[in-house]
This record gives sequence, structure tokens and C-alpha cells, in this order.
Amino acid sequence: MKPRIFTTRNIAYTGLLTALMYVIGLITIFIGTATGSSIIQFSDVILFSLFGILANPVLIVSSIVSSILLDATSGMFIYIPITALIKILIIITLIITYKLTKIKPLSIVVAYLWVFLYVLFAYLLFDESYAIREAIIDTIQYGVTVIFASIFISLYDFKKIKILKEN
Repeated sequence: MKPRIFTTRNIAYTGLLTALMYVIGLITIFIGTATGSSIIQFSDVILFSLFGILANPVLIVSSIVSSILLDATSGMFIYIPITALIKILIIITLIITYKLTKIKPLSIVVAYLWVFLYVLFAYLLFDESYAIREAIIDTIQYGVTVIFASIFISLYDFKKIKILKEN
């Protein structure tokens, strides 16, 4: 029998994960406002850390909804479609890469490359100088996020957490 996706547990996990990712994203936005640009997305670190533990639809919906809320909160409405697309591409690539390699850190390195689509989007919307700025920010964000996520999943075995185990 195929496991059901829309269970009460998955819906609750989706809501909790969305709220967690949104609040952590808000903190990141406020830090980015103080420093001039946001160079890390801790919500993406959470997404990568919980990959393989929570159902993929939970991760996809939580990631997209929290990102849309963060873009709307920060007033960047024009980024909502590209953010949703990038999150979908990241998770799909993560799933495929992990099925092929069975190595989570490598899967994260490959999947998170989609974040560089923001550079193309910035170039198409604005100009070359904004695209260069975006490329620098995205490069730092890529490196920091991949390193933090890889360290996090290497240090902690989330399958031992009893609350995340299925009955």
C-alpha cells in the first residue's frame, strides 16, 4: 500500500516547519538589513537537515510558503515567482541527486547551485551592476549554507529524534 501524503501528521509538520523557517528567515532578513545584505539562509540549512526525515511534499510546501512569506514581508514581491521556482528545483535536484549518489552533502552541493538563478533574474530585471552584486552575495550564501548544512547533517543523526519517527 502506498503511503498517504496528506496525513494529519504531515500537515502539522508542514505548518510547524513553515513557521520555523519563516521566523528564522525573518531573523536573517533583520541581520541582512543591519549588514547591508543577507549572506546565509538558515531556513535552507533546516530544509537540508530535515531532508530524508520528513516527507518530500512537507519540505517542498514548507520551503515555498515560507519563502513567499519572506519575500512578501521584505517587500520583494517581484521575487516571489523565481523564489518558488528555485525552491522547487532545489528540492527536486536534491531528491534525484541523493537517489543517484546516496551522499547527502554532495546532493546539497549540487542541488543548491540553483540559487545562482537569482543572478540571471537580477540581470534581466535590473542591470549588470546589480547582477554582479547578486552574484557575489549568492556565492557567499552558497558557500556558507552548503558548509553549515553539510556540517549539521554530518554531526547529528536526526533519525534518532523520537518525535520525528513514524509510528
